[in-house]
Amino acid sequence: MSFSSKKDIVYLNVRGTFMIVKRSTLRIIKDSKLERQFDDSAWTDQHPDKLSSKKWSYEEVTGWAKRHAEIPDEVAVIFEENKVNGLELLALGRDDLKELGIQRPGTLALVTKAITDLRTRSQNQYVFIDHSAYCFGKIIDQLRLMAMCKEDYAPLTLIDIHEMEQETFAKTVDFYFPGDLARRILKPFNSAFLTSEQTCKLFEWLSEHEEVSNIRLLYRASRDGWQASQFHSKCDNQGPTVTIVRTTGNYIFGGFCDTPWTSDGEYRSSPKAFLFTLKCHSGLCPTKMMQTSVSCSAVYHYSRYGPTFGDNHDIYIADNANSNASSYTNVGSAYECPPGQTSNAFLTGSQNFQAAEVEVFSVAADMWGSFLYADKTTKHQPESTEVVGSEDKTDMETITFDEFPNDIDTLMSEEQEALTNAKKELQKVKDNMEKEEDFIKKMSFSSKKDIVYLNVRGTFMIVKRSTLRIIKDSKLERQFDDSAWTDQHPDKLSSKKWSYEEVTGWAKRHAEIPDEVAVIFEENKVNGLELLALGRDDLKELGIQRPGTLALVTKAITDLRTRSQNQYVFIDHSAYCFGKIIDQLRLMAMCKEDYAPLTLIDIHEMEQETFAKTVDFYFPGDLAQLIFNPFNSSFLTSEQ
Repeated sequence: MSFSSKKDIVYLNVRGTFMIVKRSTLRIIKDSKLERQFDDSAWTDQHPDKLSSKKWSYEEVTGWAKRHAEIPDEVAVIFEENKVNGLELLALGRDDLKELGIQRPGTLALVTKAITDLRTRSQNQYVFIDHSAYCFGKIIDQLRLMAMCKEDYAPLTLIDIHEMEQETFAKTVDFYFPGDLARRILKPFNSAFLTSEQTCKLFEWLSEHEEVSNIRLLYRASRDGWQASQFHSKCDNQGPTVTIVRTTGNYIFGGFCDTPWTSDGEYRSSPKAFLFTLKCHSGLCPTKMMQTSVSCSAVYHYSRYGPTFGDNHDIYIADNANSNASSYTNVGSAYECPPGQTSNAFLTGSQNFQAAEVEVFSVAADMWGSFLYADKTTKHQPESTEVVGSEDKTDMETITFDEFPNDIDTLMSEEQEALTNAKKELQKVKDNMEKEEDFIKKMSFSSKKDIVYLNVRGTFMIVKRSTLRIIKDSKLERQFDDSAWTDQHPDKLSSKKWSYEEVTGWAKRHAEIPDEVAVIFEENKVNGLELLALGRDDLKELGIQRPGTLALVTKAITDLRTRSQNQYVFIDHSAYCFGKIIDQLRLMAMCKEDYAPLTLIDIHEMEQETFAKTVDFYFPGDLAQLIFNPFNSSFLTSEQ
């Protein structure tokens, strides 16, 4: 996964935010717009410069120079006279241009810039994505998780998306993944029929009345049965719920109630209850319908009825509603009918209807989830978590929660204790700084063979290979073991030791080096060590005189020299999460007896799920607990 072909790497410019991703990741959901945008044929069509500028004939190079607004005409003439082809053009440097006869500094600067720009386009061409960087980044993260987790993959819910970005995210998902495909990325209600945009609108309405942090499917008629008794067995006494109905005419509407369903045959009040339509017969846009007044008849609880709203049954779902047309709507009794609409017909076209699906979801303001994910700090939370001397007392350690109910008091006190423990752990790490400095010094003088250069989605890291391999039987240990490392980096280990025959063979196989250069290397018996040391003047002395050829050979040797030194390994995971893992491996190597795994408190709130999955990917089974053990459990996986 990490050692991807360069052809599979895509450089994205997402409204000014630059991202690196594998093309196979973008194409993982078949028939999506992303899959089509980055398929083989489209990729070739969209990147002609990347594929063709190296193959230009000297006539095409001349034409390019003549058309270029910043290149003087005399330069085009020089290129034509010297028959400079595309491959040679991309390799030309300032000295090469001088040898071709371009002497004026201003002209040299212009031509050098033009070639550099063309070279950049021929290498890492950024694809512009005109969508929110936050939203598109979230999509990329999901596609990567899909590729990584497979069986354990789960779509996002709106709870995972920043409140201000939810509507935009839903629309972005629907744009790239139309129809049912969208639910592989975003499935906030686990609904069998709602689009991302419809769920976003419904979530917005619910959030106006409840601090929504836990949405769970209680009942789906097609799965659990259409009898009213089956609805009640699944939904009674389950707290606040939202009911969503889809008719055989594909109209979608429903209602929310904050009062739990029962089967006692009574009307009940539900102060926050409302009805809604997401798609109706009259063409009305998605609309929320509030109660006409807070009454005792917001909902009707009867064992032989399905979900029923209002004293005159504004919405009534009959027993076995899929096999009859006994269900009906009559909005305007307990709930406001939208202006200009016919109360008993605007939702479905007539009063009675037949249901195609009914779904009921629990809508809970989970207390622990709300505490973790709250956006606003309260007066009881510390304004700073700065680590101070152990003799000082911070607000965090002295605050009390006596004014809260007992259950909240207990939870917040537990959180206070956890934060205090985290502070102590942070202080312990701070106390170990001298050890860490010694560790870094030791690392700095490590054998070069033990240093690994990583490109983690565009963030560059340097780490010891022995650190990556410290946990035996992990995927990291196998990925960077001796045999795999040798196989994946043959140039790094062998090019300096090439015989002159191997140098000759390399030159003959190299697509950009003319055959006559291979003959010169063979005649002069140039070995690998000598090859890597050759400069422009050395090549001239060997008999290579043509500027274009000199430029090509110099570039090929430079590329080989770079590969023989610092070859970056691409890691297709979150830089934050992988960096945290590296930090833990380093601490493990450094602290040994004092080492402790990370807990949830140590991980940024928005990265916790991704981090757990990344840990489980690299450290399957019990190994994961060496890195991440949020509950200090002896058997739970990181993700659980």
